Amino acid sequence: MPIHVRLLSGRTASVDCNQNNFVYDLRRTAEKELGVGIASLSSRSKVLSGTSTLAEAGLQDGDTVNALVRRPTLTSNIRSPTFVLIEADGSLLAWGAQTAWQPPCFQQAASSAEGTWAAVREIGDVMTWGEPNHCDIRLVQDRLRKVQEVVATGHAFAALTEDGDVVTWGHIVSGGESVSVRDKLHAVQQISSSMHAFAAVRRDGTVVTWGEAESGGDSSKVKDQLQRVKQVIGADTAFTAVRVDGTVVTWGDDAGGADSSEVQRDLFAVKQVVASFYAFAAVRKDGCVVTWGDAAAGGDSSTVQDQLHEVRQVTASSYAFAAVRQDGTVVTWGDAACGGDSSAVRDQLQGVREIAASSQAFAAIRDDGSVVTWGNKASGGDSQRVQPQLHSVEQIQGSRGAFAALREDGELITWGHAAFGGSAPPGRKPAGRLIDAA
Repeated sequence: MPIHVRLLSGRTASVDCNQNNFVYDLRRTAEKELGVGIASLSSRSKVLSGTSTLAEAGLQDGDTVNALVRRPTLTSNIRSPTFVLIEADGSLLAWGAQTAWQPPCFQQAASSAEGTWAAVREIGDVMTWGEPNHCDIRLVQDRLRKVQEVVATGHAFAALTEDGDVVTWGHIVSGGESVSVRDKLHAVQQISSSMHAFAAVRRDGTVVTWGEAESGGDSSKVKDQLQRVKQVIGADTAFTAVRVDGTVVTWGDDAGGADSSEVQRDLFAVKQVVASFYAFAAVRKDGCVVTWGDAAAGGDSSTVQDQLHEVRQVTASSYAFAAVRQDGTVVTWGDAACGGDSSAVRDQLQGVREIAASSQAFAAIRDDGSVVTWGNKASGGDSQRVQPQLHSVEQIQGSRGAFAALREDGELITWGHAAFGGSAPPGRKPAGRLIDAA
């Protein structure tokens, strides 16, 4: 039976298939016909699961489905020594402390602090590589089906399936063992992590935690408050939950951001929370910012509080924060050695669109696609070597000690510490700009 796959531009491919084919088979064939990577297919305003058959998805002879074009995606975090780039065709390239290439089939990836990676393939299973010492997947491999996302602590992983179930593996102390809460890990919609614990938000708004108690794995003291939660954010040793009404609940190590008592009166109408290693910053709907936790890690913003208004985005390095205001200017605070002092580039921080962070530096993309960096030079704060190449930049991602940027033409630019991904992977050919967008 023919199924018609249509891009938003109107360009369409007709694919011959049968109802026993999987949705990812349909997607793969359509990609070849249309010459673009496809992130997802939808029908009747519903995104189709790649692991469903066409019959299970309710598709019939002659139906038309809409295709969302996939853009290349950079992935890393300020604890990871490695970058991963998932290309538009779904192929995966890793570089830094670990180097790997995998053929087209990947959707999402996450890294532990030690550099072990777990990646979700389009068929719904998980592949791992890197340091296997604490993250051996073999004991749970048969349970990793229809996975939609993986999340990492320092030495463990949690996989969220399409059904809302959770599968964990890795070091017990870091949350790799979840037997004690397994009966509660269902109907989960989001998973967050600290360095050694996980927190799962269920569809009913309650929260389940496990892992090292001192890192937020024990939330029993605030259990009654963890109702109607919509999101949880993790620092190294604490968690913050944002409730539907915009109020906030914190738990874990008091010194690491779990004690928000001094600012609770200001924590209302919260729309975003960001964490450094040991502090949190909350952006309210009115554009004001509230901070708490270790003062040395950005928990004290009193020196710049009068500038923290009309803020639209906050980003964190290990011990500092950077806020982008509505007018495109930037405010920074926290440890100067980790990007908390941006005075050297203040005049350049105009028309800023967004900011990315490595562990000790920041990189800002301006509206014209140029890039400004500051912070620890060895961690990517110095981009002088590649500045002529940093134009028309679409996205930037930071690792533990480096940055990677993707330009509109598909070119990949890297800088910072070579051991953490600051040297570009050899042999990559840029995919080129996608003309037929979305």
